[in-house]
Amino acid sequence: MKEDPTLFPEEGSAFYDPKDAFQESYVKGHITNPGRAKNMKLDFDVISTKLELDVRFKEIKKKNDEGWEVYFKRLQDKADNGGIVFGAMLNSNGSSGHVMMITPGGLINIGKEEGEDPEEKWGLSFTDQSIDKVPRVLECGTGARENEAPLCRNVDRRGAQQRLKWFEYTN
Repeated sequence: MKEDPTLFPEEGSAFYDPKDAFQESYVKGHITNPGRAKNMKLDFDVISTKLELDVRFKEIKKKNDEGWEVYFKRLQDKADNGGIVFGAMLNSNGSSGHVMMITPGGLINIGKEEGEDPEEKWGLSFTDQSIDKVPRVLECGTGARENEAPLCRNVDRRGAQQRLKWFEYTN
């Protein structure tokens, strides 16, 4: 995926290429300008109309007979076995987006053992619904980056169940 510019904006974006002595390179991709998380989510909502995305990604939907922890484990297992799995969502009022990637290492237990607080600020929204394990994700934002954050670090249960869509890179 490092060599595939698909997730760059259509108008292009500059980055410092480590393969070229960190010289600035300019890459054009297939995400609607300006290429922010909200644009990615909206593009992936209509993936079948965006050929360059549709041929590279497949949505991983929760099966009707599948519980949330089972679904999360299926997603996590794909990443643990070398798959590239990313999620995209909008916040509850649709004003901004959030993207994340599942990183290897197994599900993270956020359970409520006696005397133990659930992991991170949205953990209770999951554990209150008997969801004690969530995927391990790469979280990035202003001044922060964590390779093995629990999904509940920046996503509440309702967001994870109603607005977050997961995709696997297949190309």
